Amino acid sequence: MPAGGKAMKRWTAVMLAGLLAGVGQAAEQDGLLRAGWAEIEITPPLDGERPVYLAGFGMNRKARGVHDPLMARAVVLDDGRRRLAIVSVDLVGLQYPTVQAIRERLAELAYVLVASTHNHQGPDVIGIWGRGPLHRGVDDAYLADVVEKVVLCVRQAAQHLESVQARYGTARDETLLHDTRLPIVKDGVLRVVRFDAAGR
Repeated sequence: MPAGGKAMKRWTAVMLAGLLAGVGQAAEQDGLLRAGWAEIEITPPLDGERPVYLAGFGMNRKARGVHDPLMARAVVLDDGRRRLAIVSVDLVGLQYPTVQAIRERLAELAYVLVASTHNHQGPDVIGIWGRGPLHRGVDDAYLADVVEKVVLCVRQAAQHLESVQARYGTARDETLLHDTRLPIVKDGVLRVVRFDAAGR
């Protein structure tokens, strides 16, 4: 990870914590926090018409089958005054224009955070793992479909809001991480936000 990557990682964590804290504080004052969840499959079709180039571990690596489906998962949080969404996609990493396209479709939300699981067994959505160094491995039709499905996933989550109580916890274990490149940058803290149905 480049030197700026550590700062970006810290900034992202602080931003997410701030978003959750802002919603949580307002909800605590009003006694109301609602959350809704949804998931949708985003596995690209392997119909033989177009190759699916896989992200990472070299170029010209084509998908030959599906071991597990790729998913987009969303949680929507609402405190009665603001509504935001946190989305995770099983992809190597969506680029900023794609994230912006998702946010534009969900302009009614105060904020939409889109994260990726950094999956190297999913399709190239960046453009550097095609046939060779001069070939872009992205299928634009698939990328447009991802945008559509993520928007649908968030809207489905928003339709299933229920009252919840939020809990936050951490655990540390540096042995769970390994960095093979210099500079060695590791964050050994596991952070978990849990939402329980109100009254439980």
